[in-house]
Amino acid sequence: MSRVTLVLPSEAEQRLREKAGKRGLTLEVYLQRLAEQDAFDEMSRPTTQDAPTSPRMFDEILAPVRKGFEESGMKEEEINALLSEARDEN
Repeated sequence: MSRVTLVLPSEAEQRLREKAGKRGLTLEVYLQRLAEQDAFDEMSRPTTQDAPTSPRMFDEILAPVRKGFEESGMKEEEINALLSEARDEN
């Protein structure tokens, strides 16, 4: 692993910390995940077990969930409200 130092405006740092916090992550972990996702696109998938998950893998993982929502007949607004409610409960 290598280290990178970022210099951010304080407002950007605060907003990123808030986004990370909403996901239960530290700023460092949140930024690391964003960078790893960007580094590995569909054409250059990681080959080791410890490599970060690529966006394509997320699509594959979420396929059954998307299918379930599609089969439920729920509208996008209803799904968004359901997910927001579930997130807020945690």
